[in-house]
Formats: sequence, C-alpha cells, structure tokens
Amino acid sequence: MRFGLIQVALGIALIGVAAYVGDAAWALVWPGWSVGIVGLAYLGIGPRVFGKRADGGMSMLHVALLLPYYVVAWSLWQLKSRLQGENPHDEVAPGIIVGRRPLGEAEMPAAASVVVDLTSEFPRSAPTRAVARYECVPTLDTDAPDVDAFRALLDRLDGEEGPIFVHCAMGHGRSATVAAGLMVRRGVATDVDDAIRRMTAARPRVHLHGVQRAAVGLVSMKQGELT
Repeated sequence: MRFGLIQVALGIALIGVAAYVGDAAWALVWPGWSVGIVGLAYLGIGPRVFGKRADGGMSMLHVALLLPYYVVAWSLWQLKSRLQGENPHDEVAPGIIVGRRPLGEAEMPAAASVVVDLTSEFPRSAPTRAVARYECVPTLDTDAPDVDAFRALLDRLDGEEGPIFVHCAMGHGRSATVAAGLMVRRGVATDVDDAIRRMTAARPRVHLHGVQRAAVGLVSMKQGELT
C-alpha cells in the first residue's frame, strides 16, 4: 500500500511540474503517467497493468505506456543482480530451487525440468526457453499470487519430481513464497516459519512480507478449513 501511494504521489508531482513549468517540462508527463499507473497496480488494480501473458511475453502497448518506469526498473535490476554478490539460485529443498531472473544461460539451473516465473514487470528470460515446461503467475513485487491461482499452481506442481526452478526478480520474496507453499504442501516443512528457516539456511536473503506469509498459510490449509 505505502509503495503504491508513493508511486502515485510521484506521478502526480511529475505531471504537476510539467503543467506548472510548461515548455520542455511537458516531457515529464510520460514518466509521471507510467509511475502513477504502476502505483495504482499496488493500490488494487494488480499485476495486469504490466500486460504480461501466460507465455511470459509482454504486451507492446503496455511496454510503450510504461517505458519510463521499465527503463528505471530494469536498469536497477541489472545493477543489483551484478553487484549483490549472491548466488543466482540455490536449492532450498530437495528438487526446489529458488533464484533470481537469470541474466544468461550460465545462471540457469542445469537440471531444471520446470520454470515458475513470478515476475510481472519482466518478460520471460531467454535462458528459461530451454526448459519445456513454463509456469507464469505474474505477481507484484512484495506481494503474493492470488490465493486461488497460488493453490492451482501448487496443485500443478505437486506431482512434479523436478527440479523446479522458481524465480522472481531477485529470488527473495515472491519466488520464496511459492517455494514455501510447495515445501509445506509436500511435508518438507511443517509450516511457513519452518519453510523460511530452511530456505534462509540455503539462501540467506530470503524474506517474506506479511501478505506473503499469510498466503502460504492459506494455501496450506485443507479445503474444509477455509472460511
């Protein structure tokens, strides 16, 4: 919520400056629009504002409208990925690998039989195309998938022997959320806290936000326990 409010406020401020100053400052309307729309995504519209399809492709219309945001977000991601000094991926449980969006083929887990992509703000990474099975569940950063989509994803993965490579942008939150749900579903972890403990032993920067922890708890319940 706070991130969304900040983004919307920044967007309004940029457009306001453009209107007040005029002339060349009108160029600020485009970045103001793009960052404001992304803010609205976090305030309730959801990941569909990015236009990511089930095959991992991106709507060119959405990319064009949000291009100023993408330029900043993609540049920061490249910088963080190259400078953080962290493994691109780690096996957090038998057959479950959590990592960041691969920069190149060298960052792909060699034995992965399934790729689960949780990013909404990036197109499918080219190196993942070598893996035949691709599951795409676009999710906002710091958020969790819709509970029904989350549960359906776990149902599809439950019988998969793997290895399953689950990635988001940096491999800390969204991907770890799905991995935690799968670990609890398979009995590898007793609950979300146990799953987080096991994951951080392998990948120390894993961190689940409150909404992500709650989502794991919900998908871990039996159908009859839901209210």
